[in-house]
Amino acid sequence: MPPATSYDLKFIKENYEKLSKSNEVFYSSITNNDDEPKQFKPLSNKYWKNLINKINGFILIGLYYQKKRGFIVIKGISKHECRLIYLYVDEYYRQKGIGKHLLSEAKNTAKQLGYTKISLYVLSNNEIAQSLYKNSNFKTTKLRMECSLNE
Repeated sequence: MPPATSYDLKFIKENYEKLSKSNEVFYSSITNNDDEPKQFKPLSNKYWKNLINKINGFILIGLYYQKKRGFIVIKGISKHECRLIYLYVDEYYRQKGIGKHLLSEAKNTAKQLGYTKISLYVLSNNEIAQSLYKNSNFKTTKLRMECSLNE
């Protein structure tokens, strides 16, 4: 899959705006430093625009029957490590291998760019995503726990 073009970025932005108005889980970690998530929340349009303008990494588009059905955003966080920021597949085209293919292509592209590791954050209740990542050789390296103080 080729890197994103300006048309692709428009597709990504439009899909993100649609998602940000829905109840779908589409989150990014909001951190004080890149290693430990402070909280998870939907990304704002401002953050999305900044990402497109400043990404230090790459974006790949997933096609299914020649139509754009998903995308993956990988951000460089150091010389040798990149982070999977977003992986989205259109709701009606999930479970068809698009996410798996995007992840595989992202790993290949990252390796070609000189990265030696990809990291990501995933919500503990997102079992489908966890399964995809585990089947793609991702390993759990950290565990984040929290306790509500309002109970």
